[in-house]
Amino acid sequence: MVWWEARPSVRARNIRHAALPVVVIDPGHGGGDPGAIGPGGLAEKGVNLAIALAAAEALAGQANPILTRRRDSAVSLTARANLANVRKAVLFLSVHANGSAHPRAFGTETYHYPGSRLGATLAAMIQRRLVATIGRGDRGVKQADFYVLRETRCPAALAEVLFVTNPAESKLLNDPAFQRRAGRALARAVVDYLRQLR
Repeated sequence: MVWWEARPSVRARNIRHAALPVVVIDPGHGGGDPGAIGPGGLAEKGVNLAIALAAAEALAGQANPILTRRRDSAVSLTARANLANVRKAVLFLSVHANGSAHPRAFGTETYHYPGSRLGATLAAMIQRRLVATIGRGDRGVKQADFYVLRETRCPAALAEVLFVTNPAESKLLNDPAFQRRAGRALARAVVDYLRQLR
């Protein structure tokens, strides 16, 4: 498995990235696991990847963002968490689009592992930035025993940007301009978190 680092060049990595905090960004699902499916067949996995790539691009120069995947490939939950642990990441952010049997379900929510104080802080910053940028509805910060939140040794959060199963939100999620906006919002939240570590 080849992990992707958002970097302009090997020279730039050697000069600058060694001093930058490692941030692992995890586009959820991929390969044979499409995630939730929206109207018209929009697969969550592609949306997650586009937003994660935009977030990594926006973070370049402010952190050393590493993606768990950079294309439509299968990555195990174990590999996703292990990457953050091996690279000694300061945080782990999993990017998702929500799904529901009820097409009217809408809005943004962010999860952290139960009892993780720093995870809760990270999730709150992510939720605040996403809601301010998207404005579709604040479903709040929640706790969940998701594998990637439990098995990462650094603070971790999982963002459900919008509902791919909601027709209006599916259109947004499929829009490259929106994907870039959402990615930049996630990047700003990561920077917010990194600043409070100083």
